[in-house]
This record gives sequence, C-alpha cells and structure tokens, in this order.
Amino acid sequence: VAAVAADAAGQPADALRVTRYTLGVNSRPSVSQDGTRIAFWTTGRHTGQNNDGNVEIFLAEIQRDDTVRYTQVTSSTGSILAGFNLGPVLDDAGRRVAFYSDADLVGENPDRGFEVYLAEVGTTVAITQVSQAARGFSVLPDISGEGRFIAYVSNDDIYRADVAYTGAPTPTWAITTTRVTTLTREVGYNDQPSISRDGRFIAFVSDQDIVPGGNAEDNANREIFLAEIDASGRVTYTQVTNSLGGINDQPSISGDGRRIVFLSDRDYTGDNPSAVRHIF
Repeated sequence: VAAVAADAAGQPADALRVTRYTLGVNSRPSVSQDGTRIAFWTTGRHTGQNNDGNVEIFLAEIQRDDTVRYTQVTSSTGSILAGFNLGPVLDDAGRRVAFYSDADLVGENPDRGFEVYLAEVGTTVAITQVSQAARGFSVLPDISGEGRFIAYVSNDDIYRADVAYTGAPTPTWAITTTRVTTLTREVGYNDQPSISRDGRFIAFVSDQDIVPGGNAEDNANREIFLAEIDASGRVTYTQVTNSLGGINDQPSISGDGRRIVFLSDRDYTGDNPSAVRHIF
C-alpha cells in the first residue's frame, strides 16, 4: 500500500510507502478525506503486530515526518482459518472503519457467518457487530462520509444501519437498521451499495423489479438503482439504467448524492455500438 500526493498539475508527485513488511498480502486500501489515515486488510506483520499472519484490518496513520503508525483493528488468533476480516472502508475523518468478517469478534457471531462490523478507532479500538444475518451472510459495507450510516448487503438485500456510539464512561452502541430493498423474485439479488456522505442516498445494482414494471420478469437485467431514505425511514426508488441485456455494474455515488458513476457495456450516449465496457 502506498500513498501518493499530486502536484499542482495533477500529476503524481512524492510517493510514500505505507506498508513495509516484505511477506504477506496487503489489499483494499481506503483513505480518509485528508489523506493521513488508511485502512486496509493484510496478512503482514506490521511493527510486531499480527505475528500469526491472519487476514486482519489495520489502520495506518501518516505522521508529519512521514513515518507511519499502525493500529491493528481486528485480532483473529490462531491459523489463517481463524477468520477473514475484509472490505474495510473509512469515513471522511478516518476514525470509523466498516468491514465484514466471519470471525466472532464481539461474541455475537457464534455461527461464524460473514457479518458487518464497525470499529471506532481512537486511543483504543471499540468494535460493534452491525448486522445479524443468522446463518446467512452480510458483506460489502460502505460507510457514509459523516460516519453515521453504513449500507451493506445481507442475504441478497440492501440494508442501512444508523450507528451511534458513546465512548464514555462505558462504550455504548445504538444501531437502527432500515431495510432498503426486498427481493421481488424468488431468485436474484441486490448488490454493491454505495452511500452518500449524509447517508440519504444509496446507489446499488439489482436484477429485481424495484420500480414496478421497470425491470420486469421478461428482462430481469442487472440495472443501477438509486434509493432515497427520508428522515422517517421511508424509501423511494429511481431506476437509473434501463437496458435489454448487457452489464450495468460497480456504482459509486457522489458525496451529495447527485451523481452516480458506473460501469456498463450499453450504448447510453450513442457512441458505444460495439458494446465495450465504459465508465458512465
């Protein structure tokens, strides 16, 4: 993992190597808004931590002198099969890390299915289990820039968790969950949520008929949708793409929720007749 600054012309300038351990794998970096905090998963042994080489979440903090301080966020003891901690995403401040894991990190996951967790990283690390899939799976979290909301996939549907934390005198978590989607067919999925900075908007991929008639049974294609959740928890939907076949994938929503970037091989702009995968 490396951090790279850009010069005035937008070109890569000084690069800083963030991870140093020569063995193991480092992957899925997520950076805070000011660029000084980076979450990632690793099997490496950073500054004497993670000596058993498990897949763990770390937070790297870049100091003023460009040295790097590491915090091990998760700890799955034993062999690498003791658990996988994956998919870290940081809020803007770099204080909250959402991720998913099949480890029993806080004593609420005895069946060892994949669940979504949230870590509050300060002078200590406080972790709570956000999802309760009950022998299912909860994966692919995305955290709002403000750090309050987490969108994730659980058993093929999208959920949004509102997570409040009080750290003193005793750490206390309060989690309110909104079900954003409900499968409209016996098979299929809702997937790849991307959440706006304030948590109001969530872009996602679905092969379901979310907006009735917009993706009916005779089509059932992978389309991009936008969910808007108001203060009362009411959810309204917009179908962003409408295609007969093809690929619509990997949505990423802007902080204000007004723009969605996605991958597609469809001819939305009249200049992609060869069905090449492009960014729209």
